[in-house]
Amino acid sequence: MTKSVAPHPLSPRQRQLCDVIERLTAARGYAPSYVEVSREMGLHVSRIHQLAATTQRKGWLRRDAKVARSWRVTRPDVKADTRQ
Repeated sequence: MTKSVAPHPLSPRQRQLCDVIERLTAARGYAPSYVEVSREMGLHVSRIHQLAATTQRKGWLRRDAKVARSWRVTRPDVKADTRQ
């Protein structure tokens, strides 16, 4: 039996973070920095760090801590659970 598991919902700010990252990445061809995202969203860089960490824990954002500008929005819309 296969059932759908709903992803962790995002707050409006977390959704905005994902949208900004996707938009800037598409426009430039590479992911934005924390400073660029903070300017775009009108928030302090430390708040962007908090939002990114929470969004990562929810599974909507991936980032390699050792690589600059490595953000990827994953959008886990529906995950299948194949346990029977």
